[in-house]
Amino acid sequence: MNKKPSSTIMTRLGWGVFFLALVFLAFQVIPRALGQRDAGKRSVATSMNRPQSPTARENAPLPPPSADSVLNHRRSQPAGQGQSQPVPPPHQIDGIDCNSAPGIVIHDDGGIENGYSGNPTLVSEVRFVDKFTPGSYPASYSSVCLDFVILSGGPPTYPIDVVVYDDDGAGGSPGTLLGQLNGQTATTHLFTGGGQAPIWNSYDISSMGLNVTSGSVYIGTRYVPPSNNVFTSADESGSIGFAGGYWWNNFDGVWSPTQNAFGGYHSMFIRAVQVGGGGTPTPTPTPTPPTDALWYNGDYDGDATGNGLANEQDTFAPGFAHVFDDFIVADSGGWDITSVFSDNQVSTNIVSATWEIRQGMSAGNGGTLVASGSTDTPVITPTGRFGFGLPEFKVEVTGLSVHLDPGTYWLNVTPVDSLDGGRSFNSTTLGANCVGTPCGNDQNAFFDSPNLFGFFFEPTLNLCPQCGDFSMGVNGTVSGGGGGNLKLKAGARIADGTKLVRLHWKGATTDKVDIFRNDELLATTVNDGDAVDTLTERGIFVYKVCEEGSSNCSNTVEVRFRGP
Repeated sequence: MNKKPSSTIMTRLGWGVFFLALVFLAFQVIPRALGQRDAGKRSVATSMNRPQSPTARENAPLPPPSADSVLNHRRSQPAGQGQSQPVPPPHQIDGIDCNSAPGIVIHDDGGIENGYSGNPTLVSEVRFVDKFTPGSYPASYSSVCLDFVILSGGPPTYPIDVVVYDDDGAGGSPGTLLGQLNGQTATTHLFTGGGQAPIWNSYDISSMGLNVTSGSVYIGTRYVPPSNNVFTSADESGSIGFAGGYWWNNFDGVWSPTQNAFGGYHSMFIRAVQVGGGGTPTPTPTPTPPTDALWYNGDYDGDATGNGLANEQDTFAPGFAHVFDDFIVADSGGWDITSVFSDNQVSTNIVSATWEIRQGMSAGNGGTLVASGSTDTPVITPTGRFGFGLPEFKVEVTGLSVHLDPGTYWLNVTPVDSLDGGRSFNSTTLGANCVGTPCGNDQNAFFDSPNLFGFFFEPTLNLCPQCGDFSMGVNGTVSGGGGGNLKLKAGARIADGTKLVRLHWKGATTDKVDIFRNDELLATTVNDGDAVDTLTERGIFVYKVCEEGSSNCSNTVEVRFRGP
């Protein structure tokens, strides 16, 4: 990499009195002190600072890391609504929790000591990036957190870009631009020094579809320095150059290690959430229910209306958090269960899984354990969906042989890790593509985590307003079901405002079958195993399939479309 003339490098300042020194340097820092400069030199960088002794900084309290049971906290949460423990820090802009989000990568120590920018008299574009190296491959990054500070008179908000570069530049420096979010609004705050806490801005970058298979990426910001400057916050406590950052400005036109211009640089206040690899800008969900589902509560309902609740064991700490949701065995002969599963938004390494089926559950009461177990070989399948940047996986326990008589049961399937610090959250659902009863619509779920989060069979709606129903299910066969081997499943979804019910059956031996809806003959159709019913109104609909002209019929399946 070419070195720039010494006129572009800031001379080091000593400790002393705080003042704003907008000398004609093309870089600017919040000035630490009066210091000796060659007044004839101009630099493109600028920083800001207030005096503080190193010992005071080292002893400054830092925000403690915290683990939360709810995946996403919304500012619209009603006043007085019960919430998991502990709650997010108060200085958090809308978005992820930049202190304890699953997979968050942190280089800084939580206390701001400086801020860096470009001198607006010389620079019309400045970039600051830190280096992020995944712990395993492939990997992706779903969210970025940035902090910006100002001096008195600086703008309270300012437009910035979020940028990600490959490490394929000269000597491993930033090279190919991998993704960018342009024109994002950043909230700034007044620099006071003394290791003050950041007020984070978080940005969802999952649309970039990053897929890191080797090496590192550089993540950060790009903006035009205004005349009343905006500074990217910096940590100057610790080893110089720790975060491997670079900076760029259009006056010099080359990437340079950040510490070359800002001698105290340890890291920028840039954090990023690492998730599993293979990111895609538009993940494609599987729109059909599982093949052999007797009950499936429905697909994740999406970030706009959905959420996730901790469903994990031995992830960030020893202990467990279990989400239970209810299902009804309505067939008179009962069900023979062959596998159970849950859909989870995951940033952890799943090494095993546990499962439980209970009856008689209520608030504060775990009811009766009917069946349970664990496996070291769970079947882990990506669904193609993402929740708040985390990829969703179906975690299934197979090889079961459990008979359930008619009745109401509660299911839990929990991913287990080996304390690698990741997280797992059971996806919420509103019942899309559901099978059986209930259909993602009865809000009768419970959360049990006495040792991690201090809850004992707590109704999940007490934890977050979106936490009513959860994506999970059971596979198997109907014991002595109607029509011998005639079995029916149904999936419901709304496509472009049209309500569709897909029916799938097997076991009929006649050339044609009769399809009944709410005990009325809907259609007689060829026995090809599939049919689609288009509905014009919402409500509860019960289906069955019979061999043509006979009473040899399948089990019944209930489908619900809620709302006005």
